[in-house]
Amino acid sequence: MRDATGSLPVSELWTANLELPVCLLGVVLPKDFNRFRSFVVWRDTLSHVLLSTLAASVRDGWQQQQSDGCSTPTAQQLMARLKASLRRCDVRDADDFDEEEYRAASRATGEHASAIIQCVSAGWSFPWGLRVRLCEMLLRGVFDSLDEASYIDGADAYLQLLQTRLWPLLGVSPSMHNAGFAWVHFRQFVVTRHPGLVAKTKALLKRLALLARQSSRGSSAGGSSGGAGAAASNAAGGGSGPPADSTEDAAFTREVGAAVIDWIAERLSDYHARLSGVGGPEVLPSLVDVMAFAALSRGASQGEVADMVAAAVRSSVEKELQRRLAAAGEPEDDAEACSSMCSVVKDLAREQMHTWASGFTGQLPDA
Repeated sequence: MRDATGSLPVSELWTANLELPVCLLGVVLPKDFNRFRSFVVWRDTLSHVLLSTLAASVRDGWQQQQSDGCSTPTAQQLMARLKASLRRCDVRDADDFDEEEYRAASRATGEHASAIIQCVSAGWSFPWGLRVRLCEMLLRGVFDSLDEASYIDGADAYLQLLQTRLWPLLGVSPSMHNAGFAWVHFRQFVVTRHPGLVAKTKALLKRLALLARQSSRGSSAGGSSGGAGAAASNAAGGGSGPPADSTEDAAFTREVGAAVIDWIAERLSDYHARLSGVGGPEVLPSLVDVMAFAALSRGASQGEVADMVAAAVRSSVEKELQRRLAAAGEPEDDAEACSSMCSVVKDLAREQMHTWASGFTGQLPDA
């Protein structure tokens, strides 16, 4: 990946910057790979990132440049020229590859990309949505593709590589990493239903809740969000000088918490019937804690969390009681109705006490 002088023209200042893929398209050649096919896959990925990112920037932030008496190209014309230059780069067979032609095509790609950049509000920067999507996709790589509830061999080294080498280039902040890592674990639990992933998700969301409280205290004391960013960086194990947290990153953390709360709350509101598919009473304590820490990460108080859990208990008990009364059939008279109800309530209370109640004591000590 070096230019004609043997130097790698990649600046450390190119953080979350489209200049990086534009530059790499021009300097990385098939000889840098063991197989031409690998070069094609790499180039296709880079071309797709460049084209899709610029297309989104044009769609969301086009700013037509003014010219004194001269017609200026439209967004459609500039995008057409970019696509044409990328087609020139799209050589699929090693026998058809000519280095001089490829370098000329990649230079043209850079020129057309630069012309578009002058007319969009985002400039060379990666849009936030692209950064968070790349973060999620790369963090999902920590799980084994064959055993989706297990980590790959060398998972720690993989995470360290992401945090120290890739995240600074992509502009992934500590908050984005922490929220993304919690999200991919929760997603993996939803996909696999493996109880072990609940405990890992719980630990990650507990950390998010702690960082949210630290950030809240720092803000109320008149400080900046730097303290929370530094704490998140330390928790994530990242290197020095990580990208700063943004308002979008804080919103992402809240959205992760909201998604987790919605999924778990829906099931806890009828846990007698719905929890068997995700681990039953054994997984209940961890699920309750996961929902609680997700709520705390969004700024909820401990009292609000307790109210949320208590509401779920009331809802599920009421639904289960109605199901059992319906299953008992229509009583012949009031005496039988009263006897049937007492029996159903007694059985449900016994089951609640011996099977379910202990799952709520972490958040409802009186349960």
